[in-house]
Amino acid sequence: MPKAGPLPPPPPEVLAAWWQPFGDHLALERRCSPYTVRNYRTAFEDFYRWLAGAGLWAPGLDALEPRAVRDFIIEAQRRYGRRTLHNHVSALRTFFRYWRGQGKLTRNPFASVPLPKREQRLPQFLTEEQMTSLLASPLRRLQAGGCDAFTAARDRLAMEILYGAGLRVSELVGLNYADVDWAAGTVIAPLRRPSIRSCGPSPSSTPARGRRGSSWPCILARSPRP
Repeated sequence: MPKAGPLPPPPPEVLAAWWQPFGDHLALERRCSPYTVRNYRTAFEDFYRWLAGAGLWAPGLDALEPRAVRDFIIEAQRRYGRRTLHNHVSALRTFFRYWRGQGKLTRNPFASVPLPKREQRLPQFLTEEQMTSLLASPLRRLQAGGCDAFTAARDRLAMEILYGAGLRVSELVGLNYADVDWAAGTVIAPLRRPSIRSCGPSPSSTPARGRRGSSWPCILARSPRP
């Protein structure tokens, strides 16, 4: 079985003929980020190395059989995790789809190739002690002279809302002053999905969480703003 690591990268003529038009399509037409374009190029170069090592590049990409693609995936499992393998195959599937649309290829050997299931990872979380230490970090920074009182209070409030309501950072950043009902102790956030979330109590009790002296009920719902 060929190994991709020691083999040289694609020569300039291969990149000019096969990668550059596709890379321009990703960056200019699909407006993919540089990070995404880089990952697609990594997948293409890895596949090229494997094909060159197996002697399958010279016959042409249209000559690839499903067996060769399965062999590539089996070998790639030894070098990549399942998540990375899925991303590489998705990139190659898009690569072949693009060149089919350009009329340079007639089929996509990655269209229905079977893949191993993704790993089911358990979510990681902070302990109560770690969360208490994190929430106290703005005060420690203030006491050490690393920030002013306003910045410390702002950071503490942001972390309290993130922790208590389970907001995403983008949802927190999207909050406006009018979204906070100080009398009722509620916040209306522009959530991605319609839902209602009720804040639980913080590990530590501070007067900064509202007039009631304990954590706010802080009900989160989809914002009426467009």
